[in-house]
Amino acid sequence: MQIWAKNMTEETFEFHGISQGRTERLLTALPPALEESSDLSLEDLFKRHSEYSKIPPAFPSEFPSCTSKDFRIFAHWIDDLKELLRKSASTIPSTNSILSALIWGSITRARIRRDPTLENNMSRLCTAVKTRKRINQGKFVDESHYFGNVVVYSLSSCSAASLTKSDETPVSELARICEEITQSYSESVINPHHIAETCHLTEKLEVIDLFSLVGISSGLAILQLRVGQISNYTT
Repeated sequence: MQIWAKNMTEETFEFHGISQGRTERLLTALPPALEESSDLSLEDLFKRHSEYSKIPPAFPSEFPSCTSKDFRIFAHWIDDLKELLRKSASTIPSTNSILSALIWGSITRARIRRDPTLENNMSRLCTAVKTRKRINQGKFVDESHYFGNVVVYSLSSCSAASLTKSDETPVSELARICEEITQSYSESVINPHHIAETCHLTEKLEVIDLFSLVGISSGLAILQLRVGQISNYTT
């Protein structure tokens, strides 16, 4: 935006382009986190990042005839929930966390109605997080900044039983689920070290698409939720 603004307001401004490629600029932006994680083996990286897995997703042999659903949630409902959750949560949950918790619970209830044995399992919510603003910008050759996208995945877990009853139990249970989601992609978790380790993971496996590594193997279909600027996947 700064470059665009200068181009619009300064007649003498000239943009000379970027001297480094996208990957090179990302690596330049990450030290010292990149150096500190460079000695980790592939197995160590997978242990640190359970949101990724070498096991490919296990899809069901047959899919239902209809696998999509529209959720209508009014904005004033979210505002009312925020007020109710204020007393139970350490911080007021974001709109994204509340929507994710509500839809996560709805999906889990639908799946358990189809297969009651799943109630004893843990359910996981994998969230794609944009992390460009979380990178401690290193020094570039052209003294510019890293403008590329950086998307990694966070992982939150909750018992299926808790999710299915989240609409029946006190609001404190919903607050707990919201906090689990929020904590999974907080800046204390998704930080430069997390990003650097993810870069090493993709380099060692020579993969391009991180989604192919997301640890969502299960006997259930994958459902993608698009909530604001964050995408969520549930198992």
